[in-house]
Amino acid sequence: MTMATIIAESGDVFRERGRTVTADATGRVQHDASRSTDGLQSALLIMAACLAAAAVLLPLWGMTLVSTQYPDGLRMIVYPTHIRGDIAELNLLNHYIGMAAISDNFFVELKMLPLLLGLAAAASLGAAFVRARWVRIA
Repeated sequence: MTMATIIAESGDVFRERGRTVTADATGRVQHDASRSTDGLQSALLIMAACLAAAAVLLPLWGMTLVSTQYPDGLRMIVYPTHIRGDIAELNLLNHYIGMAAISDNFFVELKMLPLLLGLAAAASLGAAFVRARWVRIA
């Protein structure tokens, strides 16, 4: 926390953001200069919560496999909750090389990831509002 110091006479009274501040015996008045960034920090935490919540609906990654047999390519797009694309064709090809079938139920991560992203969003949102409340109390 950064502090700004004002030199004053002992006993001087200042008005700062609705608070009465009095200089101490050394003539120094200290006030919190970081309060101007509190709104920015809360806004950034709220934005982080929104982005974490939106990540549940957006694709995590995708791939396109191109060959002479598939000039348009075979696509697989992985979302936090499911897998989309040419999964049936990919599973047919994977069968020949001994790979397990790709499905939504095969990946435990797809069941846990929406919960973890929701927790991250809730924690960011909670931090934004708890911080704002603590700053107002102080």
